[in-house]
Amino acid sequence: MQSILSDYPDIKFIFAHLGGCNKNLLSRFLDVTNDCPNLFLDLCVSVILRNTLAWLVERVPVEQILYGSDHPINEFSFQLGRVLYADIDDSTKQNILWDNAARLFPYKAVL
Repeated sequence: MQSILSDYPDIKFIFAHLGGCNKNLLSRFLDVTNDCPNLFLDLCVSVILRNTLAWLVERVPVEQILYGSDHPINEFSFQLGRVLYADIDDSTKQNILWDNAARLFPYKAVL
């Protein structure tokens, strides 16, 4: 995977549904995420145990973590609570919930 990410540094890749992983599985992605700023980790299927998000935030750049709800398959409010009630500061929550995706998918309203 790392060679593809390195071969195409201008392309943004999203590894989706990592919110269903435990620390052991997530640890497999730490090195490649830190080495490849064009890789983003998506929290969909968020059934991660309490404090796992805080653990992840300490190990990879927060700018590479994206919120995902998997709505309507998963309850939106429950998935949102995984970030809102995580043991991380408010600016980190803002990055995960909005800023990172806004940078990745720039949007200009046309009125």
